Amino acid sequence: MESSLQNSQDKILQKADSINKASLDSKDSINLTQITESKTTKDSNLANLQEISSKDSKNTNNIESKNATEDSIKVIESKTKDSKETSANATKDKLDSKDFKNTESKTKDSKTTKDKIKNKNTYTDTFFSIFDDPILVDLTNKALKSNTNLLTLESAIRQARATAKINTAAMFPRVTAGANYNYSDNNYRSIQTNTINQNSANASLTFSWELDILGKLNALRMASDQNTLSALQNLSQAQVVLIGDVASFYFTIRQLSEAIALNREITANLQEIYELTQSRYDLGLIGLDSLATTKSNYLNQKNTTLNLESTLEQNINALLVLLNAHELGFSLDSSYEFNAPSLPSITALPADIIFNRPDVRSSVYSLNASIYQRYNKKMALFPSLSLSSNLGQILMSPTRAVGDLAWQIAGNLSMPLINRYSITQDYIISKEATKQAFYTLQNTINTALGEIENAMKNMEVTALSRDNTAQSYDVNKSTYEIMESQYNQKLIDDISKLEYANTYLRARVSLLSAHLSENQAAIALYKAFGGDFNPSVFADSNLQTTAVPKEVDSEMEDIADGV
Repeated sequence: MESSLQNSQDKILQKADSINKASLDSKDSINLTQITESKTTKDSNLANLQEISSKDSKNTNNIESKNATEDSIKVIESKTKDSKETSANATKDKLDSKDFKNTESKTKDSKTTKDKIKNKNTYTDTFFSIFDDPILVDLTNKALKSNTNLLTLESAIRQARATAKINTAAMFPRVTAGANYNYSDNNYRSIQTNTINQNSANASLTFSWELDILGKLNALRMASDQNTLSALQNLSQAQVVLIGDVASFYFTIRQLSEAIALNREITANLQEIYELTQSRYDLGLIGLDSLATTKSNYLNQKNTTLNLESTLEQNINALLVLLNAHELGFSLDSSYEFNAPSLPSITALPADIIFNRPDVRSSVYSLNASIYQRYNKKMALFPSLSLSSNLGQILMSPTRAVGDLAWQIAGNLSMPLINRYSITQDYIISKEATKQAFYTLQNTINTALGEIENAMKNMEVTALSRDNTAQSYDVNKSTYEIMESQYNQKLIDDISKLEYANTYLRARVSLLSAHLSENQAAIALYKAFGGDFNPSVFADSNLQTTAVPKEVDSEMEDIADGV
């Protein structure tokens, strides 16, 4: 039985490792049809598990390590349509086997490999896989290093870490040491009637410690840690938004630059049409209404071009603000070719997607912090025990020191009763703060759901719109080529040829707008998913964690040092 169980375990673990490698290394979604080698192998594996489960079904107590192979069993269940109970019982029996240590070591190796890969993935890696543009990559990296909003949030993280350290130190005894020396010179002594030496020196050493019997101080420490985690997630959310905004302005600038060049050609053609129409009007071949219409079209087109130039300048300045720079770092003179965004297949569960968003995670940590703070205020309603004493006082008068200690204990015990009203109001405030944090989290989740649905629908619509616009562009391009051929054959006049040319140029402008809309839809989708289309790769799924990541030294100069 043990040998068959071991074979089943090894096969399941091999499949789990292959699934992990495929999900981590491949850009596309996992093809579930490639998870198992053959249907015969899957049936034999499950048969062995069911046989073991039927013989040892009573032994179900040790289930602590069930998660080690739960994912691999679920994948096999989805392909073979067997019940979850059979696989769960087989997993529980497997935990009691003598060879489970080998399985556990393999699982740890798999987790270690996953952690290594997890650290290699960032929000920028996900984004750069969508848009392959070296200039955009360079702009994004510059923005992530120098954006003032990110620098502000990084400063807030350092503040949160410092606050957490202060609250942690409050749990330990405090020692205050002091020294004082008084000196009087000869001039001072000459005016004194007392000839006693005026020079004196003294030292003091004070101990104080609030015993955290009810966990009040520890709750405050935990709240600080959760606030630090929330600040870290706020930074991640700002990074995702910044990456998307930089890309949006970049593509808008590219589209406007191309559109302005095309509209200038249209304006030049309309000017030529207006001049030809003016000549015909002077010859009495056409009426004033035709001339007025032509001139109006020409002037409106000039205004359109001017508006585009103004919009381009606004977007350039907005991008410079995000970059915290004075120059773009790339030229707008050369033409730009838009490419369709390369989006990965989305296979993650909705819950994983929602709770992987940095803003949702930040709201969760904020809620956790408010709960700890509420507990801190609640424990303030009960008596506390704080000890404080001076070493000099103890040495000079032990009896008095004992009396002072008794008064301290009495004061600490009576403090909640004396200040009951204000302490109760503090607790009510913290209780309402917890409610507000919960409602904020609920609103953030609802907003995230709406953004994801809107982004996915918008992505679908813009892709179809781009295809339709591309077909229309091809039609207008073919028409213009035909009409240009007819113009060369003297079959149409100059005005007709210029009008067909403008129609073709407007089709190109529309195609550029369609490409821009599709790229912006992909950016919105990237933001909606929190910068990660595969949350299982590098996101921490444990939102109740209290472990704060270590602080990384900044390479930038601290501007506060020079203030």
